[in-house]
Amino acid sequence: MGIDEEVGVALKAKTVAVVGVSRDEASDSSSVAAYLQSHGYNVIPINPSARQLLGEKCFASLGGLPESLQEKVEVVLVFRPTVEVPQVLRECLSMFACGYGKRIFWTQLGITVSPSDEKRARRAGLLVVQDHCIRTEHEKRA
Repeated sequence: MGIDEEVGVALKAKTVAVVGVSRDEASDSSSVAAYLQSHGYNVIPINPSARQLLGEKCFASLGGLPESLQEKVEVVLVFRPTVEVPQVLRECLSMFACGYGKRIFWTQLGITVSPSDEKRARRAGLLVVQDHCIRTEHEKRA
């Protein structure tokens, strides 16, 4: 499956866990998450230093999501530095290994996945979209 098909699958999702969404409403992570909400996506904010963001309960990590939410997550959208991507991917793989989610790992523009981590994710059945802005991709297809 090529990148366009993977993006298409991701954009059909309903629930997106946004890892690294900021408390600063002017930040890219917050504005993209708000954009997704305004276009009908269920956004689950992940930030260890916030209790509530975008009018939603915030969780410290993917592993901190209750099972009832883990099973709804279809896309894990990452707004963390590239150096933190391996840890987020480990949490994502652990969550999806339990049978939850639709298995899409997306890193925002400027954030990449190492070739070995991408290979590991794909072997586990995840679709991987990296270094693309989900908002831009959504706008292109709207």
